Amino acid sequence: VRDGSPAVLARAPAAATCLEGIRVLDLTSFIAGPVCPMLLADLGADVVKIETADGDPFRMTAFGFHGWNRGKRSLVLDLKHPQGRDVFLDLARGADVVVENFRGGVMDRLGLGWERLRRVSPGLVLVSITGAEGRLATLPGFDPIYQARSGFMVAQGGDGEPVFHMIPYNDYCAGTLGALATVAALVASAPSVPAQ
Repeated sequence: VRDGSPAVLARAPAAATCLEGIRVLDLTSFIAGPVCPMLLADLGADVVKIETADGDPFRMTAFGFHGWNRGKRSLVLDLKHPQGRDVFLDLARGADVVVENFRGGVMDRLGLGWERLRRVSPGLVLVSITGAEGRLATLPGFDPIYQARSGFMVAQGGDGEPVFHMIPYNDYCAGTLGALATVAALVASAPSVPAQ
């Protein structure tokens, strides 16, 4: 029987997803942040989206929100309250990845910055999808702002009439690159398997 024939395929074990067994805590909202853990869920990770009682502001987009958050479970926690932070830290002890897209400094102000998370779970991968670094790090960042600041709008419409397309290019790129970086970090931190 040659490879690829129905007989060989019927005996082959079902392939597991590449991120099966990986647990992700998703603290993201809007588009760029949620795309990253959405892709990790697509690859088989167990993703828990953690929101405030008010929810992700992009829940108003209905179908968009469902698309950017497919494959995730959901949990409401108030991270500004000590009990909410304690629950989050308990979850982080059993997680492999935390993804956040707060403005710079928010995780530290909540008492959930890298140093704290690393003490709770030394092997944890923290993915921060932020709008900017340096002096702009504490400002909110949205795709149209980056289309304008990068010259993308002028390139599409000229100096007199810049064009903003409703396709969030930067958001999708940031989320996708965040997922790629997450997988790279997980591979780099995985124990090596001896050759047979």
